[in-house]
Amino acid sequence: KVVDLGYTTYQSDLSFVNGVTSFLGIRYAASPTGKAHNFPPPKVPGIHNATSPPRQCHHVPLMGTHGRSTTSPFRKPVLEGPQGVSPYSEDCLFLKEGYFHLFVALLSIFSFAPSVHVPSERKPKSLLPVIVYIHGGGYDAGSVTLYPMQDFVTLSNFGVVSVAIQYRLGVFDFLPGENIKQTGDLAFFFGQSPMNAHNISELSSQSDHMGQSAGAGCMLQHVVAYGGNTQPQLFRAVIANSPYLLPHCSGSNDSIVCHRDTPAATLLAAGSEISASSFLGLFTFLPVVDGAFIVERPSVTLQRGQVNGMLLLTTNEDEGALFVNPDALVHNKLTLREYTRELFPRLDRAQVEHVVRLYANTGREDTVNQASEIIGHCE
Repeated sequence: KVVDLGYTTYQSDLSFVNGVTSFLGIRYAASPTGKAHNFPPPKVPGIHNATSPPRQCHHVPLMGTHGRSTTSPFRKPVLEGPQGVSPYSEDCLFLKEGYFHLFVALLSIFSFAPSVHVPSERKPKSLLPVIVYIHGGGYDAGSVTLYPMQDFVTLSNFGVVSVAIQYRLGVFDFLPGENIKQTGDLAFFFGQSPMNAHNISELSSQSDHMGQSAGAGCMLQHVVAYGGNTQPQLFRAVIANSPYLLPHCSGSNDSIVCHRDTPAATLLAAGSEISASSFLGLFTFLPVVDGAFIVERPSVTLQRGQVNGMLLLTTNEDEGALFVNPDALVHNKLTLREYTRELFPRLDRAQVEHVVRLYANTGREDTVNQASEIIGHCE
């Protein structure tokens, strides 16, 4: 099957399950490499096969991306070098698609082109909702390869178009600083490219977005983007599952020019070392208030009810275990009090003792499970 997006053409005969055609590696932005890797991406010309998974965006290992230090944030871990051919690249801004075979041309909703190309067998006025999925990973890790998006289609009885996107991670785009205001939060800027809802009117009445963990936090940031008044509107509604949202603020000592000129391997090594120096389970590179895309803390914008579209927030009962390293806690004999003090370094002694009293009496007897509950509630 072939689909013309206006700015390029893709073809695919890939089918992981019956009734669903999958297009892998749909480029939604030009290669953001070299000095141009922090500028708005131009359209991409050419013809491409869409049968191979795209390269992942540079990131540290998914299970080792958060902090590993039990005390000081200045520990310097020994980093492993690349082994074999790396599946990672700065050139990673791709989509992964899965949808009912009669509606292959729905790919055109992600084109900036003014026309939409529809197969002749498509029934008139047959509209399908679109679900766009944003992967998690603490804004430091993850890719579309982890998620079988064709399942969204089959589980809906072939009633939706499913899309997963990749976005730049960690030190490659989630940066604070005065200079970042010139371009806005870069990962979110790139992430807007495949979200334009105004292109789907001929084929779908709905464009809903869904994310989990950091992916949910990413979508929540888009809900409050530009003070809740994004023009044009990027989506109809958002489903945010366990959003990862921390109130970080921007600084003023960073140089975006230096960042653009630094080789990807150098940035990745530095970002990995900085991330590892954080306390157990914490992530370093997070969305910031840039004064443009994110104008204030999202909680403030949400409280005023200034949002882009509708929002459904969900969470899990026990999701802190993923961010607690039991071996490190046991080996270093950290008490609940010590863990709390390191996790929240700005709490005074009385506040630390209050947290200890709260979580020492929840029915969880050991420090590992108590720590899991604390970080699960706070994230």
